[in-house]
Amino acid sequence: GEPYLPDYTLAVEAYQLVLQQFPDRQNDSIYYQLAKAYDLSGDAGNSYLALSELVGRYPESRHYLEAQFRRGDYLFGQTEYKMAQDAYQAVLDKGDHTPFYENAVYMHGWSLFKRSFYEPSLESFSKVLDRTMPEDGLIEGVNPTQLALVEDSLRIMGVIFSYLDGGQTITQTYQRLGARAYEGLL
Repeated sequence: GEPYLPDYTLAVEAYQLVLQQFPDRQNDSIYYQLAKAYDLSGDAGNSYLALSELVGRYPESRHYLEAQFRRGDYLFGQTEYKMAQDAYQAVLDKGDHTPFYENAVYMHGWSLFKRSFYEPSLESFSKVLDRTMPEDGLIEGVNPTQLALVEDSLRIMGVIFSYLDGGQTITQTYQRLGARAYEGLL
């Protein structure tokens, strides 16, 4: 049979009622909960719309970064790569010390790659490696929780360099961005 999905209809209706009755109050948490209720009931489209309302109306919300990141993931899944890139960029614009930065810069790279912007995507993937690779540039020293991210970044960068001029492009890229200890891995 169908997997059991809890019914979030009542929660959705309750949140919508609050939004109708109190349109002028600070409703970012209500939009956040509404997006979550839609998401849990398998309605990704309406979850995305609620997240978009949240970021549009409440750019100072404590939910802003997560909402933009989740918007980016939804848009990427819908092959809306330019819009996904913009959502991830909104996360990056808040600085590199947020809990969403690492995954956002990785997905920003993927969004650029999907749009065939290869050199800019290399910059995003390099930022991932700058944060996750040890100073000696050896993969053995990578934090195990970040290993998949590092391996995926190296793999896609290898693909990009093969699309371009291979080793020559690697040299040019890091002449432009500055030398990196992990260049040898590429």
